[in-house]
Amino acid sequence: MQPQNTLFPAARRQWLAVDGFVTDRFLVNYRAPATELARLVPAPFTLDCYGGHGFLSVCVLEVRSMGIRALPRALRFHNLEVLYRLGVRFGDRPSFVSLRSDTSSRALALLGGCFSHYRLRAARIRLSRGRGRFALQAQTRNGSADAHFDVDPSRTRRTSPTSAFSDAAEADRRLLGMAFSVDPGRRGRVLLQPIEHSPWRARFVEPRALYFEFLDRLSRDYAIPLEYDSTLAMRGIHQTWHAARWVARAAAGSGAAEPTTALELAA
Repeated sequence: MQPQNTLFPAARRQWLAVDGFVTDRFLVNYRAPATELARLVPAPFTLDCYGGHGFLSVCVLEVRSMGIRALPRALRFHNLEVLYRLGVRFGDRPSFVSLRSDTSSRALALLGGCFSHYRLRAARIRLSRGRGRFALQAQTRNGSADAHFDVDPSRTRRTSPTSAFSDAAEADRRLLGMAFSVDPGRRGRVLLQPIEHSPWRARFVEPRALYFEFLDRLSRDYAIPLEYDSTLAMRGIHQTWHAARWVARAAAGSGAAEPTTALELAA
């Protein structure tokens, strides 16, 4: 089975900047031996490694007032999302590729299918909030990416007994310290999207419940032993997803000069 063919169909380019206010964002991280996880990485990227491991992460988030930048509030929307991503490097720069993203917004799923490399799909996603509770449940077509996540976001900590990282600050730098996302392209090009945001200030939390059918299937299909590492929590983030750019694949072997140029163009 070729991961490049099944996990990364042809990318779509987002050509307008989109922004929104992320009320809550949780990055649920799983690690696997680098030699195993590297089999999923599409060319021309390489696996971003730490301590002999690579990382697959699930981004569980709520975004309010999301929309094309400069649109009035009345034309914006609310979004609940579950996004699956793999940490990679493009040249010497850290980044990530998106394997799948399930969204509560049907409009975003429809438009994103035409103008996004995040591989968006519509899902029925419910969020329960209460004192000391953030519980999200996603129901997807055929159950192929059903998910359940339940956590007390107020119970943060600096360290995690299950994590490969010494503290939350180190995990923040390694797992969140990228300035752009990437996607394998065609005809010698790579799709690169700069991302801007206010400081993450991530802290560890310990979920009460975790279930991601997509990761379970991925682990079985590709015989990759995924091990839970940690969950990072963030709140109150202003984020902009800039217009994506096509850049030369050759930039991966030239000190990432081309990605830097793309970032400057999108600023």
